[in-house]
Amino acid sequence: MLKRNTDLYKAKYDSVDKDSISRIQKFMQEHKFTEKDMKKFTKEVDRITNLERETIKLVLYIIPETTPRPRYNFNHHNFYVMNAASNNKFMKFVVDEEEMLQHYIVTPCEFTCRLYFPIPSDMNKVDTLLAEMGVIRPPIQKDWDNLGKTYSDMIQKWLLINDALIVRGVSEKYWSLKPRVEIEITYLKEMDCKYNERKIKGSKLYKDTIGS
Repeated sequence: MLKRNTDLYKAKYDSVDKDSISRIQKFMQEHKFTEKDMKKFTKEVDRITNLERETIKLVLYIIPETTPRPRYNFNHHNFYVMNAASNNKFMKFVVDEEEMLQHYIVTPCEFTCRLYFPIPSDMNKVDTLLAEMGVIRPPIQKDWDNLGKTYSDMIQKWLLINDALIVRGVSEKYWSLKPRVEIEITYLKEMDCKYNERKIKGSKLYKDTIGS
């Protein structure tokens, strides 16, 4: 698979300059950018940069866990994820309880997940204080990518129509005397461009969730 990928890459992109400035200049020359085009471009940069954003902050008072990797069900011939149903029910309960969460995010967003694990019982009191204050962090407790994926999956359907909307994702691990999961989602209050709007609204998930 990797060989196929590299062969495809060489065929399509080997001739593209590695330097970003050179790439941009060549693209503009090949597409004959005019002064009018540049004015439109500058206007769009200014508009998109200044689009209003909103942030949702959510604290789940649970011990951070990862979702097990998908398993194959030989009886039904499909893949399933253990605990996915219970995670789904839990998030539905959380969203139903919080009025501010009762709407879907359908625009590009940034996702930050801060995971606070229980402080180990064999940690001395100085290290415990350092851990609580975030000075020392847990380097061996769970894979950061699986943790982030667990909670981005959990909010899908209830907060996001699709976790593919996440254009930047951060997973941070801490220790704390009060274990918890803090989720922060910053999203655009309107679409950034017509192309993205068309693609998102044309998706099956959008049509099934929001309607056409």
